[in-house]
Amino acid sequence: MRIVIYTLGALVVFVASSLAAFLLYTKVLPRKALQELHVSESADGHLTVTVDGRLLGGMMAIHSATQYQRGSGIVLLVRAGITRPGLRNSRFHYEIGVPSNVDTISFGTAEDVIWRRKR
Repeated sequence: MRIVIYTLGALVVFVASSLAAFLLYTKVLPRKALQELHVSESADGHLTVTVDGRLLGGMMAIHSATQYQRGSGIVLLVRAGITRPGLRNSRFHYEIGVPSNVDTISFGTAEDVIWRRKR
């Protein structure tokens, strides 16, 4: 009887952890995972670069977008996860205030440059 109870308990833990991993899984998108990518800039006293995009396909939805500075560039990281209730949008819009010491903006990795400062 104990073996059955332990086996059922292990099965419940496995199913719960698998379900949590499935629902919480996200990955950083490469540029090739996008169907559209539009980059524009405006300089109303301060340089701002706007990045708009849309995912390719319908299995993934945008989860978050963040940025970090690496040297003289900014890297934009867009994370996508499996669609579920409350997470269905395949589009993103992100505005980046560009400081004077930044010359490039990259998408996903520092090597995939999507914007360069005009000299």
